Amino acid sequence: MRAIGVAILAMAIYMVLKVEVFGSRPGGDATLVYLVVLVPLLLLIGTPAKRADDRSNQFKRNEEFRERTVADVPVQSLDERSRRLATFNGILFLRPFAVDAGFRVRNPRRDGFLATILFFYKMLLPDTTTLDDAFRLHGERHGELLAIGDDDAGTIGATRFESSDAGWRDDFHALAKAASHIIVVPSLQDGIAWEIGEIVADTCLLAKSVFVLTPAGYDDRMGFAARGDVITRLRAAGLRLPGHAEHGEGIVFGPDREVRLRTQLIQPGFLEHRVAGKALRQCLQAATGAAQSPVRRTDAIETP
Repeated sequence: MRAIGVAILAMAIYMVLKVEVFGSRPGGDATLVYLVVLVPLLLLIGTPAKRADDRSNQFKRNEEFRERTVADVPVQSLDERSRRLATFNGILFLRPFAVDAGFRVRNPRRDGFLATILFFYKMLLPDTTTLDDAFRLHGERHGELLAIGDDDAGTIGATRFESSDAGWRDDFHALAKAASHIIVVPSLQDGIAWEIGEIVADTCLLAKSVFVLTPAGYDDRMGFAARGDVITRLRAAGLRLPGHAEHGEGIVFGPDREVRLRTQLIQPGFLEHRVAGKALRQCLQAATGAAQSPVRRTDAIETP
């Protein structure tokens, strides 16, 4: 909200300069002073304010989830902890931790309504954001996006729920069963590989899951596994993947482990990748109905 306030203040200052100080002529001295002096000054003030807003909102979401679930539950009370977590009804986001800081996509806020009507506000927004932040914004109608993991990295995106080394598997089971959807970025790392095995073994979990393959450029880099190795691992887990799975695809499977929907979910761009909001919503909708209707085999890639 502070960043929006700075943007509105910037517009107000410009109007005062234009009408009261330099007269109502279009352009002229008011525009020059505004662009050369005030815009850099307001950016200097507004950019930290926007970052502070984002961090404050992230911390608030993290704390609100903890308070309404396990804040007052003793660590040793595993049954009560699982019962509290079972009240979750949003989207569970599973990923290798390299995704948190190493995967950037275009910031959807730059295409939003506020950015359209308040140009100065758009200038305060970073060009890119985290993958889970883009998923959270595009999928918010389907519920809260939650990721297991601490908030030490200070990333903006999914609500973070901190678990323990000893209890994260129990927490995963409770959250996965309760979640309306599960979004999975596959990896060869032990933790995510185990989670995928649990999902594939449970047809109810599999039917509400969306698997997201990383786009080109992330193979064997910054902790990401090569796409071919990931696909081999998914097939070994029992999923009937198509002959050629593309970079950046979103894939939904039916309870029979056959492909129900394929779509280009992460689109390549000249400067940055972009999450296709419509494609994400198609995947979540397909996963919603996967366990409720006959399975449809889709070999052709859907267009976002």
